[in-house]
Amino acid sequence: LQALQLIESLNQAFLAGATQRTQRLAREDRDIAAGTIKMSPREVQMKRARDLQQTQCIERARNRFSRVIEGLRTIVQRGL
Repeated sequence: LQALQLIESLNQAFLAGATQRTQRLAREDRDIAAGTIKMSPREVQMKRARDLQQTQCIERARNRFSRVIEGLRTIVQRGL
């Protein structure tokens, strides 16, 4: 039960960080489009590729967190 609670709290912190990252990337994209942040087209392309790769890693980690949480919930429910 303690492991489940710990993993759930870590998951919540992880999701909050992921949400903040998504918001930051959206702001950066708006700033680039508005010209506030000066980047060459090549730099923008590299940034977007890097952001996409990081987003995919975050999604994989989120999926793994979800699997672990579901597994722990199942164990806790069977134990009760």
